[in-house]
Amino acid sequence: MYAALFDFAEQFPFDTENEEYWIHITTGTHVFQICLFLMVEARYIPGLLLQTSPPRKSRADFVGKYELIDLDLSHYDAIAKRFAKQEADAIALLKSGIETRNTAFNRMISEIKHVAVRSKAPMLLMGPTGAGKSFLAKRVYELKKARHQLSGGFIEVNCATLRGDGAAADRAGLLRSANKGLLFLDEIGELGADEQAMLLKAIEEKQFYPVGGDKLVMSDFQLIAGTHRDLCQDVQSGRFREDLFARINLWAYHLPSLAQRPEDIEPNIDYLLAQQSSEIGSKVSFNKEARQKYLRFAMSHEALWLGNFRDLSASILRLGTLADGGRITDGRIEKPTHVKIAYLHSR
Repeated sequence: MYAALFDFAEQFPFDTENEEYWIHITTGTHVFQICLFLMVEARYIPGLLLQTSPPRKSRADFVGKYELIDLDLSHYDAIAKRFAKQEADAIALLKSGIETRNTAFNRMISEIKHVAVRSKAPMLLMGPTGAGKSFLAKRVYELKKARHQLSGGFIEVNCATLRGDGAAADRAGLLRSANKGLLFLDEIGELGADEQAMLLKAIEEKQFYPVGGDKLVMSDFQLIAGTHRDLCQDVQSGRFREDLFARINLWAYHLPSLAQRPEDIEPNIDYLLAQQSSEIGSKVSFNKEARQKYLRFAMSHEALWLGNFRDLSASILRLGTLADGGRITDGRIEKPTHVKIAYLHSR
């Protein structure tokens, strides 16, 4: 029953912008009630849960009653397991199916999943360039979109491009286009004073004055901000508004560098190889010796990976492109002319 309801909810064209959904729990079977409860609680069905019951025979006014319900799932293990699988699938979505092994990173992703589906508050992703901030923001958007929490698009902006008078129209246009969607402001620490004031008003009031304009513009969006800067230090120096920092710092997460997650290099290599294979339509892989040699280098102090996962992605892409027949061999890695290509930033 849960599977049938899940398939229905996944395919039904919910229109939360124009319609309101009330899920009516009748006095039917407990299994059906539990299934509906789970679907609504997880936002697969975007509506309000309501249970009604008829009046008692002893009452003469024929007035029934309604109430909220809280069901005990302990006796329905199979249903609970199916629900747990959907929760695991949500976490896998945030990681794009990559079987990451770093305990702290996995714990952080699990919390981000819970926050993403339960909160509309801004989220701050910190970390060095190439650590995956944009990648993760896009997955959060896909998760919220699947739960019918967003109906708009994913708007990604590098804030360094919004400086200067010539970008005034772009700033307002981007905030406006993010309405009902998710706005990812990468390198938010690069915003100027005017842009910070405009963003703060948009977050707090869901409306803002474009820089140089006198007409309010409405926009209701989910915000994720990214930065490699120390915003606390920027606040102390007066470079970043303290009130804006307070608003975006409620859910703050630091994405570690590649060097801080060496155990996750191998699963990321597998993901990148699978991605490349899919794009070119034929399999790309290491032979055993080449894989071992590459992993030794990738996890050593020789590999600086200054661009983090961007460097790793570029390195695998180059190896796969140069591999004869899609097979990356030990000889290919050892060629002196290839060291610069395969071992990006190794010197």
